[in-house]
Amino acid sequence: ELYYSVDQYNNLDNKDAHCDSTGKEIYEQTNGAVSHFVMSSSTGGTIQGVGKNLRDKKSNVTVVLSNPEKSRLHGLLLNRIEGE
Repeated sequence: ELYYSVDQYNNLDNKDAHCDSTGKEIYEQTNGAVSHFVMSSSTGGTIQGVGKNLRDKKSNVTVVLSNPEKSRLHGLLLNRIEGE
């Protein structure tokens, strides 16, 4: 095959990859001075992995999910609330 799908929505390694790489990179590039991590979400793997890495190193880091109105996650949440 010419292509390979990493299927980030169902790949449990997604979170671990961001913990091992993205979170580490953010911490190192800020020399540990990071106090907040804010991002929007899609699969949830990035915020989980980065958040775990940063909070393992510095427990008072604030991790914030910004959920724009047109995001995939926002639509899922609205459907759940309206369906109850």
